[in-house]
Amino acid sequence: MAWPSTKAITTNVDAGSDSPSSARADIKQNIDNVNSIIDEFDIASPNNGDILTYNSTSGAWEPGAAASTGTNVALITRTSSSEENVSSNIYRLGYTESDPNSFITAVDSFQIQLAAGSYLFDCFQQETDQTATSLGLYNETGATELTTFNYNEIGSTGEGFRQGKTLETFTGTTNISFKVDEVDINKRNGTQFSITVIKL
Repeated sequence: MAWPSTKAITTNVDAGSDSPSSARADIKQNIDNVNSIIDEFDIASPNNGDILTYNSTSGAWEPGAAASTGTNVALITRTSSSEENVSSNIYRLGYTESDPNSFITAVDSFQIQLAAGSYLFDCFQQETDQTATSLGLYNETGATELTTFNYNEIGSTGEGFRQGKTLETFTGTTNISFKVDEVDINKRNGTQFSITVIKL
């Protein structure tokens, strides 16, 4: 199937005195063109709100649901003292998610999975626990640390905050985790986080 590219001419059909027999080739060309256009579309049963999408298998344009547009936002937060030892003093911290647009897939209690695309990770967490430590955002698929969200105490009040942001682009499906490198269980338990994930 292909969109028609040959136009019929009107030389033999632009006057009442023209001979129909002379226009046969152009009439046939127009019939072929219309049939090619009909074959290019398979739109027998569209639903309200559908858009046309191309199916390379059938070679036709078909109705399909419109892809979601705009920005998708989810919130990832720490799950109490849940943790998983990776090696030595390195631990993955458990998380919970609020994901109304369903663009995050849970791998398990310690990793999330994101489809290819660009994502902004924005961390801000006020802490009242002086034992809190820094948090690593880790690309499990690529085995690389993306960034560290550092904990900063405010004076000597026993309160502080963790903040930071990073924009990451993944070329394929990628697993993400939240890690600390800390031997002290009290510091690990004191490490809370709240990370906004924005899919751009």
